[in-house]
This record gives sequence, C-alpha cells and structure tokens, in this order.
Amino acid sequence: MSADNEPALELYDKDKKCRLRVAVAADGEPQLWLYDTHEHPRISAGLSPEGNATLGLFDNDRKGTISLNIKADGKPSLDLTDHDGKPRAILGYTEFEVQPGELAEKRSVSSLVLSDPSGGILWKAP
Repeated sequence: MSADNEPALELYDKDKKCRLRVAVAADGEPQLWLYDTHEHPRISAGLSPEGNATLGLFDNDRKGTISLNIKADGKPSLDLTDHDGKPRAILGYTEFEVQPGELAEKRSVSSLVLSDPSGGILWKAP
C-alpha cells in the first residue's frame, strides 16, 4: 500500500527518488506514472471508471500538457495546454462551453479547435 492507501508498486533510483509508480486508484482503475529525477510526474497513463483511456505528458509543473485520449465509445482527442494549464488546441472529439452557463458544444472527431490564453475560441473547423 502506498502513502495514500492505494495498492501500488513504486520503483526508486539509487538516490531513493521515486521514478515509476503503478497503482490502482481508489475508484479501482489502473494508473502508471513516470517521474523525472526531481520526482515530478512527467508521463502518465490511466483508465477512468467510464472506460476512457488517457496518456499524458507533462512539464515540470504539470501545467503544460499533451494528452492523448480515447473515450470508451471510441471518440479520440489530442489536447494541448499551455504553461498556465489552459487548453490551447484540441484535435478530435471535445465538448466545451462557448459562453459560461450555456450548453456545451460537442465537436466531432474530425474537428480542430484553437483557443487563446483566456479560453476564447480563435479558430475551429469543421
């Protein structure tokens, strides 16, 4: 059991820093984490309870990310966030609010959405 009381296997380097963690989350789903020499998570893979799969790549602060996702129903997406953690580009299926409080707009798997730093849509197709 890990410090957060999840079943886990952790591998450490010669400096006693965690470099790899395989765990089963509280919701019962598997997770894999790879850490850099400063023990910052840099790569992750996991499943959600709904059956969605995600592969994530992170900067040192886990804000700038690249996320490859596929929903259980087969809808894929590639999401890019900036250093502030804000979505900047999404290729593939996504849902987002055009205006706060409005119904989410659903975009097809063949779509591309580009956003500005404040979350406004710069460009989208189709």
